[in-house]
Amino acid sequence: TLMGISGSSHWYATPLRTASFAKGCLLVTLKNAVPPAALPGMLELMAAFSQVLALRQMADLEQFLDHRWEKLQQLCATLLDASSDSDGGKLLVNQLVPILGAARVSLAHTTSFGSVKLETVSGTPTFDRNSKTVRTLTQLAASSFKSRNPSFVSNVRIPS
Repeated sequence: TLMGISGSSHWYATPLRTASFAKGCLLVTLKNAVPPAALPGMLELMAAFSQVLALRQMADLEQFLDHRWEKLQQLCATLLDASSDSDGGKLLVNQLVPILGAARVSLAHTTSFGSVKLETVSGTPTFDRNSKTVRTLTQLAASSFKSRNPSFVSNVRIPS
């Protein structure tokens, strides 16, 4: 468990996985510090909630594997039959929408010069590369490439 003060708030954090904050944590912020006598009880309650959250994550993962894994395998097999990289990219983003439960999926790659190029966006046959939305998606892709982590964003819209 970690504790600290940020501005006028006292915060307490406990990992969802034992001793690994990298997999997520439960964070509680309070206006006032917890009295020393009540702290052990609160930390124990936070640890219990963290265990419940971790179990929920595992259940979500199992549900994903039970219901979507087969669709992912079918998608991979279908991609092998794509007539071109472009067709494969369009197929990939459009098929990932229902598999991931996403509104949109984008596919980008790095060029030989190291810049990022947005290749295709689900549900959009063409798009204006100079539009603000496409520039924003390209910046998100560049950030993903740099951090080596996917980006899950809920506020970017692609014009149709």
